[in-house]
Amino acid sequence: MALSDLQIQALARDAVQRAAAGDFAGAEPLLAQMAEARPNSGQVLNLLGQARLKLGRFAEAREPLERAAKFLPKDAAAQVNLAGCLTVLGEHETALDGARARGAAEARRCRHRPQQGPRAGSAGPDRRGRARL
Repeated sequence: MALSDLQIQALARDAVQRAAAGDFAGAEPLLAQMAEARPNSGQVLNLLGQARLKLGRFAEAREPLERAAKFLPKDAAAQVNLAGCLTVLGEHETALDGARARGAAEARRCRHRPQQGPRAGSAGPDRRGRARL
């Protein structure tokens, strides 16, 4: 059965309230329902993965976190959640490979940006004589 937008919104409110109260066991099935209804929503997948991480269900958290990281390549939280999950699962090299790939992509993106000089007043000591960057 397909869920309406109003039903999705109600599930989202309930899931967020439960998670905010620390009830990840109550939030997880609601988020799973939302992920089924919206399989391409990086935010929903990331929240589902986070709930499963909080419940200690690391192997189950991996798949939604991997999908969230693909849908949200610039979202630091999604990337960190996936790296943390992989690390807990003992897949340190996989986590590092992902971080390296994202770093290389960012470096390529930055190479095409014009260089900007320091902002006025951004260099030199602060009021206490400490170096300010």
